[in-house]
Amino acid sequence: MNKLEPEVTVNLCGSTTLGERFAPRFIEAIAQKNHAISIESKAQLANTKGIYTMVDAEFIVMPNKETNNFSQGLSRVRFIIDAQGTEDGFKKLISKKCDIAMASTRATKKSQEMEKFPGTTIGKDAIVIITNTKEDQLSSNEIKDIFEGKKDSWDVFCREESGTTEELKIDLKIDNFSNCNFVNNNSQMLEKVADKNSKKTIGYLSYSFLSNLIQEVGKDFYIVKVDGISPFLTWKRNPSTNTDIKVDFKFINDKYPLQRRLYLYTQTQFINDKLEKIVDSMVRQFAPSEDGQSILQSVGFVSTASESLLINDGLTITDPTEMLSNLKDIYDYIYHNRITYPPAYTVFLPQNGDIPEQEEKNKLTDWWFEIRKQRPEKTLVLIGHASPKGVSSRYNLGLSLERANQIKNILQEKSPSNMSAYALGWDYPIFTEIEKNRRVEIYFLSTLQEIDNKLKSDKTPKN
Repeated sequence: MNKLEPEVTVNLCGSTTLGERFAPRFIEAIAQKNHAISIESKAQLANTKGIYTMVDAEFIVMPNKETNNFSQGLSRVRFIIDAQGTEDGFKKLISKKCDIAMASTRATKKSQEMEKFPGTTIGKDAIVIITNTKEDQLSSNEIKDIFEGKKDSWDVFCREESGTTEELKIDLKIDNFSNCNFVNNNSQMLEKVADKNSKKTIGYLSYSFLSNLIQEVGKDFYIVKVDGISPFLTWKRNPSTNTDIKVDFKFINDKYPLQRRLYLYTQTQFINDKLEKIVDSMVRQFAPSEDGQSILQSVGFVSTASESLLINDGLTITDPTEMLSNLKDIYDYIYHNRITYPPAYTVFLPQNGDIPEQEEKNKLTDWWFEIRKQRPEKTLVLIGHASPKGVSSRYNLGLSLERANQIKNILQEKSPSNMSAYALGWDYPIFTEIEKNRRVEIYFLSTLQEIDNKLKSDKTPKN
């Protein structure tokens, strides 16, 4: 074999948002971690729509030496990043033209054919609305009307076939863009919208793209609050002192309406075992690891692991009227007395995703409908859990919070009510079969208060 030819080629496709900065750095990092002796990256435009980058990694093959799961005794591995949008990535994965599809929207929102492909949540992003004039805020309905062409005082800029566009349409219930000027990527969007010589302009960017441009806000362009809510979270609650503290420009305001999750989807079958092992190492081992999550955050995204910092140490329940500051103690008691204090409902999650399958979702919403009829005053506490294997505890804590929030959103859509979502990571498995521990348990707040009172009573000295 010609030594210049790769022995294995890994094809990545999909999101231009992830393909532009994250994917090349991610590939270089995992190659370095696995002792590559050289890494050569060549970037070029595949066409006017997307990003094309080829990365070649070379490894030393040592005869009679044990090889790691990544290089497997290979001397040369090639990675091709063909990022032409999330929609294009889904199509390529379905037609077996790529091995890893990068997505900035959930596959289940777009195609039932994608439901069979394993997906790994890696982080969070948001869609930021930008203008060339100072608009303190616009409502969701006003933004919807602008993009649907119902307000002709604006020059409107949009992107075709991108995950950002799909999420914007879904979140704002936009039927069709009208009178849009189409651009290909975030850079072009910013250039067009920031034109001060035109009439009022509006467009949208990935939150991650702005992470290195925050100092330019208010100069060439402005960020719009949607429904009065800023996309950026500049403080968080310190539960020990009950005060607000400043945080870096690394978090998305959880109340901001235009958020989206970032995923890596993989093939179910591969042309050979070596390719399958490399893909598994990339997606299910390195991406959720501390190193993989740090790379995601370094290019402006909010990593799933970093979200664990916003869980109030994973221990505090904040309710409109109540606070339980010792959830860990309460749940530890529940864990050892599950027969006496079972969850009101448990949602078990599929191995290929972090949202319930349709049948399970229907059962959940039916249960919630009945509860709301019988006990409308009830406040819910949702506690997410992860599978105890293979990745960092911080990642699993953030992931279990994401799962609890997903279930919370499903219930709120069915019937709004007071409820809080929290996470305990992988500390409380209930099955010996590891993957079955991916779950969200739902408790009534009154049940947790009862246990809290019992624990406090047991600690009170008896006269």
